[in-house]
Amino acid sequence: LIFWLSYMLVPLLAISISGMIRGRGLWRVLFFMMALPLGVLSYARFIEPQRLIRVVTPVEICGDGLPGTLRAAVLSDIHQGIFHNAPSVSRLVNAINRSEPDLVLIPGDFTYALKRQDFEQTFAPLEKLQAPAYAVLGNHDNYPGKEYRNDLVDVLESKGIIMLAPGEEIFTAQGKYLRIVGIRDLDSALHDQDSLGTFPEQGGMPSIVISHNPDVITKTPGRVGYFDLMVAGHTHGGQIRLFGRTPVVP
Repeated sequence: LIFWLSYMLVPLLAISISGMIRGRGLWRVLFFMMALPLGVLSYARFIEPQRLIRVVTPVEICGDGLPGTLRAAVLSDIHQGIFHNAPSVSRLVNAINRSEPDLVLIPGDFTYALKRQDFEQTFAPLEKLQAPAYAVLGNHDNYPGKEYRNDLVDVLESKGIIMLAPGEEIFTAQGKYLRIVGIRDLDSALHDQDSLGTFPEQGGMPSIVISHNPDVITKTPGRVGYFDLMVAGHTHGGQIRLFGRTPVVP
């Protein structure tokens, strides 16, 4: 309901702007006060979701088998399904390929109420990823139940995605070695009483853990294993990014 009612923002904003232009005195002030929040909401609803902003973050990982530099693309919470303004998988894949990463990390939430019969068509563009991709599932990918989850995993694996939910793989390229460990989504594991998986033990090889919910660290009983970096999604940090400044509250 909120999604479809949001289309009313455009005519309301137009009315407010018209009132600012034509109004006088107090009326002009009132219409300005209406136009300002309506303008921000319209931007957040119609413009911001269509922007793809690439953020580059240098991370130093030390360990045997990782000389030089690796480029990893991180893509999370694409929520294909009920959100008609979500960027298409094809557009996301093209953006990743233009960045020329060595590997791709996808920490979950591929879907949001996406129909199972639409899995194949929606995720077909993932076959065009030019770098090996490692992924785990998110809470929305597990929400309808295990059959939904299993069907999604089958489709993603058929597109070349290496699913680690949970699991472990060794990435190798140009003489570089990197251990990638996938941990099951926290909410789904607690609900279904499934195993989260095993965090890596300390060793010579650098390790990256991918998990959808970063709270898996603080809510995992006992000591977690050793790893150099965790990549997670779920928090959706900074969904409204005005003029290059991310608000503090999100």
